[in-house]
Amino acid sequence: MSKNNNDLTNKLDLIWGTDVEAVSCEVCYRSYLLPATDNQQSCPYCNGTLVSLAEVDSDGQKSELNYSQPPELCIPFAVDPDSLKKALKTFAGSGWFAPGDLTSKNLRKRIQPLYIPRWLVDSEVQALWQAEVGFNYKAITHQDKFDDHTGGWKSKQVTETRVRWEARVGKLQRNYDNVSAPALEQEELPTSQYDLKSARPYKPSMLRQGLVMLPNRSPDDAWPEALPEFQSRAQKECRRACQVKHFRDFRWQADYTNHNWTLLLLPLYVTYYLDDDKTPQQVFLHGQTGQLQGTHRASMQKARQVASIIVAVATVIFVLSMLVGFFSVVAPPLIMVAMIGLFTAMLVGLGAVIPLSIAWFNR
Repeated sequence: MSKNNNDLTNKLDLIWGTDVEAVSCEVCYRSYLLPATDNQQSCPYCNGTLVSLAEVDSDGQKSELNYSQPPELCIPFAVDPDSLKKALKTFAGSGWFAPGDLTSKNLRKRIQPLYIPRWLVDSEVQALWQAEVGFNYKAITHQDKFDDHTGGWKSKQVTETRVRWEARVGKLQRNYDNVSAPALEQEELPTSQYDLKSARPYKPSMLRQGLVMLPNRSPDDAWPEALPEFQSRAQKECRRACQVKHFRDFRWQADYTNHNWTLLLLPLYVTYYLDDDKTPQQVFLHGQTGQLQGTHRASMQKARQVASIIVAVATVIFVLSMLVGFFSVVAPPLIMVAMIGLFTAMLVGLGAVIPLSIAWFNR
């Protein structure tokens, strides 16, 4: 191990409070922090080779981490093994013509607990806002309808509920906490939200549960993606303050001050299977709820095998039908059987297109 390697490792050990090593994927360039006891050799996301970030490059310079500070908060893993096993079994068994590598056993064998970074930002907000608020009111109208029995028109009184829109403006001064923003350039997470109330202060012992993906996006870069959530919270608060059922066209001019950024680690299980081209297809499981997200690709190889069997069956029916037709020379009634057989062979043969079509649309 080089001196640079020692320097970076010692620095990380000190600030994270445990023995760790910084590594990076040669393919997708994601950076991770591994516990010293972890022998992980491949990237959980793309299966690329992991190399040490502390190695000296060709110019004699050591690699630097974009962000190496430990998180303030961490959400622990909360999915029990039985639920995990059931979710993977369901995924492996769903869909048509699954690749041979897509089995529940392979998914369980390759599963990797992983912490994904996420920024949380607090900010004071001062804003001028405007919107339209709607109030329900009753309106009486009349509807004319032709009566077939009397041969004349009848008028019916109808009470309708309508909305009266009025403009509203106001000032807002609030402090909004824990607005989420991405800490990664490319982020793939299950769609359901994490429960931030279950977050706990970071402890070095948490690193024993899984490796950590390090942020590659700074708070300044992530800030624009936090703004829609600030506006959404403000809009809901202004609507409640107006005490109306209808609220639209919310606009505001906001100033943000006193930002406070917090790094949060989210629990995620990652596994994969290989498709026909031996390309890893990632499967993600929510570390709190067990919700599964992944692409279930069909195998064209399996589809071709099934199609070949169907064609073989159609060929056998065709040959037998031709033989029956040959014997119809001495037994004329057999000609009808032969024709039915040929028609059946044609239908069965056309059925070979079905598995190929299913696999093609799910390739």
